[in-house]
Amino acid sequence: MTGESKSPVVPEELREAVAAVDRSGLFDRKPNQGRLFRYLAAQLLGGVQTSVKEYVLGVEALGRPTGFDPKTDSIVRVEVRKLRQTLEDHFLMGAGRESPVILRVPKGAYALEAVRRRTDDAAAAPAARHWQLPRPAVLAALLGLSAISAAAWFLLRSQPPKVASAVVQPASTPQSMVRILAGNLSEGFTDAAGRQWDTDRFFEGGIAASQTDVPVTNMEDPKLFHFHREGQFQYHIPLAPGIYEMRLYFAEFLYGPGSRAGGGEVSRVFRILANGNVIEEALDVIAAAPGPGVGMRRVYLNLSPASDGRLHLEFQNLRPDKAFVNAIEIVPGIRDRMLPVRMVTGPNAFTDPAGNLWEPDSFVIGGRRERRNRTIEGAPAQPLFQSERFGHFTYHLHVFPRHKYRLTLWMSEQYFGLAGASPAGYRQFDLYAAGTTLLKAFDPMREAGGPSRAIRRTFSGLRPDALGAIRLQFVPVRNYAVVNALELIDEGPE
Repeated sequence: MTGESKSPVVPEELREAVAAVDRSGLFDRKPNQGRLFRYLAAQLLGGVQTSVKEYVLGVEALGRPTGFDPKTDSIVRVEVRKLRQTLEDHFLMGAGRESPVILRVPKGAYALEAVRRRTDDAAAAPAARHWQLPRPAVLAALLGLSAISAAAWFLLRSQPPKVASAVVQPASTPQSMVRILAGNLSEGFTDAAGRQWDTDRFFEGGIAASQTDVPVTNMEDPKLFHFHREGQFQYHIPLAPGIYEMRLYFAEFLYGPGSRAGGGEVSRVFRILANGNVIEEALDVIAAAPGPGVGMRRVYLNLSPASDGRLHLEFQNLRPDKAFVNAIEIVPGIRDRMLPVRMVTGPNAFTDPAGNLWEPDSFVIGGRRERRNRTIEGAPAQPLFQSERFGHFTYHLHVFPRHKYRLTLWMSEQYFGLAGASPAGYRQFDLYAAGTTLLKAFDPMREAGGPSRAIRRTFSGLRPDALGAIRLQFVPVRNYAVVNALELIDEGPE
């Protein structure tokens, strides 16, 4: 296709080359080629050095059923040939003509290869685009190339796929904190709590997919759910010695009422293992979240790297569709205890005087959020009360199962009983968790003795429901329920 340099391609250059192709819109009208490219790019980024089997590409990349037979269905061979030509055109005469790294599919292989462009090629490629054949000559040349390609294809069918000659291994330095945007091969981001999320890495198998045009109904940071990895796949994450807490993020977009595929519960059920041990026997995201387009964070305790210094995660298909994950977060943990969940109802995080991080408002369905700027009497920290959620709403907080939890709520009346606001009236609401009544006809202004005064209510011994969540249902009795901040502390096993 073009000349190549012998100097190696480093991981950062490879990730940028893949991301540039993904951003270019090259596959906007070529969806099958796009699926193949992203699958093969994931293999290359993950350091897989062997050519992918035709059957695997058909099932995992192109969505063929498990009974797919490459001998009778030639879709993989045809689409790989088209992808090879598309990439050649892109890096020779298209938007990638000046890219220092060339991505290509070697003939006879079902793999992606990265090579460095010779410096003189980058200068020569732009000039080539000004040279044009007359239209009849173009047609004749294309027909000739098609005949040659067809002949080559018939010859290659009888040959086994070859091993790709250039594979870039990802960095494998042990880490003490990992945040991965599964399926996102383009760019990381910093969330509203100031946490840095990196592009997909350390994976083996599966396919990267995106759903950037679908809203996430209950999250402050929907970017966590814009991509996912699906299929049967593994992660091999290098970790420093220690005990870790892992949080996996999920949002189901394919199934559920109003979604593309319809269905709902049991439309997708899968198993998750860590270092060979089952940590999720049969996860049904729609049931647990609950519903389509609803973000969920599952928590796992007491994880440590295996003897090779890596945490090995495995996602296994059960029925009837593929396993998936949107994001993976691994942080230093506490043995037999989930780290505290602290959350304000505002859009921004803050750190209190004791050094505790309070996350932005998330994992909540219903109600509205309102900014407040009053000084609150008796507040342990004023930022706890600078926003409120009011209305009829439910927090879905997933926790580690078979443990008990202590819930603390902070509230203040900042609407009724104040000059310039409503001069009269009051609010009352109920609060339920797992069928238990925590508050009944609660009036925050009466309990506090007036407006703009802090109220703190604590409840111990809360147990998660059968789907692993503590669901806090705020139900209006008169006017609307209200809350400013909440804290959930693990009290230990039952």
